[in-house]
Amino acid sequence: MMRSVVTASGLGVLAIPLIAVMAALGAGGSALACIETSAGGYLADDAPVPAEARTWVRAAKAACPDLPEPWIAAVMAQESGFRPDAYADDSNGGTWGLFQMNASVWAGAYGHPWSADLNSNGVWDVKEGAIHARVGGEYLCGRLAGVRELRGAHPDWPSSALPVLDALIIAHNAGESRLRTYPTFPSTTQAFIENVRRRVADGSTVT
Repeated sequence: MMRSVVTASGLGVLAIPLIAVMAALGAGGSALACIETSAGGYLADDAPVPAEARTWVRAAKAACPDLPEPWIAAVMAQESGFRPDAYADDSNGGTWGLFQMNASVWAGAYGHPWSADLNSNGVWDVKEGAIHARVGGEYLCGRLAGVRELRGAHPDWPSSALPVLDALIIAHNAGESRLRTYPTFPSTTQAFIENVRRRVADGSTVT
């Protein structure tokens, strides 16, 4: 869910030719294709990820082993810049934390509201890196399962030919309905995918 914390733009929707989209997503494609098929690949030692954030990436990976570490780090960087307390306002009530989860998504994944502080340390759990990373990993794993189910049911959709992690970004950032309308989807989501691919290429041990 890319918000103003990442970029300042409206949610423009473009009807983008499929060939043009696939060409635009090609940057960093080899690394992403390798790591997503094996659910492997680790963060390179020189990847631009803070030391503390690496523990959050590992927590999300433990919650969803199907997600490669470099992809998790790339999404986390894109969403929040690795800031656990990142907040962005939007028309749906805003988003919090490493993966910028809105109130309903957080409650559905965690079972408690944004304001929950179950360990009583004075910090909302949604803003606590270790907790948010685990819950975010579980949320993304559930969403990945939904994407795979949709692709199995609709192999004729153009989006079903995308790498599954690109399709997951579309579902996360713009909603599963955009998998049906692809290649018509928000320009901010296209930028999100391109940025994640670039970050994965820069931070993965797979080349």
